[in-house]
Amino acid sequence: MRTISFMFGSEVSPARARQTLQDISRFAGVSKAKLLNPHATNSTLRQMAYAIVSEEASLEDLQKQLSAKPEIVTESVDVPAERALIW
Repeated sequence: MRTISFMFGSEVSPARARQTLQDISRFAGVSKAKLLNPHATNSTLRQMAYAIVSEEASLEDLQKQLSAKPEIVTESVDVPAERALIW
């Protein structure tokens, strides 16, 4: 499993963020999408979210899908780098 992190825009209501996370949970390869800390006192922390994705999921496709969502700050989408063994 891999994790993709992202942030909601400051104008996005908590209800809209929850609905968007439900939508993201239905993306191919995504098993869960949640707010990082919905009860934080810091507004920036309340905007942070993540999605758990399978190893088989296309990170490029997921990044495009997340970036296309108007509720998500495009520059905040953080996809893990592909790793390879070095011999």
